[in-house]
Amino acid sequence: PSLEYNEERKCSPILGNKVGVRASAAVFESSPECITQSRVWFHPSAVMGHCIQGIGNDTNNNHEVRAANGIERKVGFGGDGKWEKAIATAHFPLWNGYDFRRMSPSFTPQVSLAAISRRFNPYTAFHFHNFFSTFEKLRFKYATYGHANNLAYNKTLVRLHNDLHLMNLCAKGEPDKDVESLTFRRRPGGFDAFHNPRPIYFEDPNYRKARHALIRSLVLRDEQNFVDKRH
Repeated sequence: PSLEYNEERKCSPILGNKVGVRASAAVFESSPECITQSRVWFHPSAVMGHCIQGIGNDTNNNHEVRAANGIERKVGFGGDGKWEKAIATAHFPLWNGYDFRRMSPSFTPQVSLAAISRRFNPYTAFHFHNFFSTFEKLRFKYATYGHANNLAYNKTLVRLHNDLHLMNLCAKGEPDKDVESLTFRRRPGGFDAFHNPRPIYFEDPNYRKARHALIRSLVLRDEQNFVDKRH
């Protein structure tokens, strides 16, 4: 009920970050067979329209509540997870694209991963991470996205990002349990061992096989490109 639309309702700073609902997503890394173990990402989100910049009332959404760049929230206005200044001044920055990316704009189902079983589903969505058709597009992402890497075109995938290191090992069928540099491991057994509700499209074994074969070929080609560059 607290999320129901009301024309008279303003997006009050008392709400803090409780302005919507976000999903807890299982993460598939580049292939239906590469599922990150013990990892939950909180997208997508559904936020009340009157709390979104450009839709809601912007009267109190002034530049005083954001940093000099006009994007990040200041301390006490939600930027540090605290809202005391927003409540005291009634200046409440509505949610913009940066906030959706960097903050937690919602009620979120909190589930202990230790309790996962075939009878208990901690996930309410799926996150298809790095599902590119070429590694040119993949590297472009890492060169330009929110926390860009200036060396994205000059590093091997293994050195570029932990997620890509995991994808590299998964694509080649190599073990990851003893790789200390990895933040996460992949779920043993791949898609067939994932007993939670699964993406319908991934139920097609021909698609799974074709997609995984594509990622494997792209990984091997990318590695060969770096060998050729060194020579």
